[in-house]
Amino acid sequence: MTHRNRDRRGRRSVARRNVARRHAVRQPASGDALAAAIEHDDWERAALLLLLGVSAVARSLPEGQIDDVLALLDGEEARG
Repeated sequence: MTHRNRDRRGRRSVARRNVARRHAVRQPASGDALAAAIEHDDWERAALLLLLGVSAVARSLPEGQIDDVLALLDGEEARG
């Protein structure tokens, strides 16, 4: 990139930033990726995406809550 494409602070010009945005590779949202995996019968990818989602939710749970969730999934009654 040449000097003329930058402003006084050395940043890319607005026009150059807009071009970069238009050509940027966009990552699909995780729901879109899951839907695409299911649509294409890519069950391994769908399972991985679900596992990553469950993992993210499990990390955000308050301490001790994961035990209750695991007990619920195992068919036991959750602790009170």
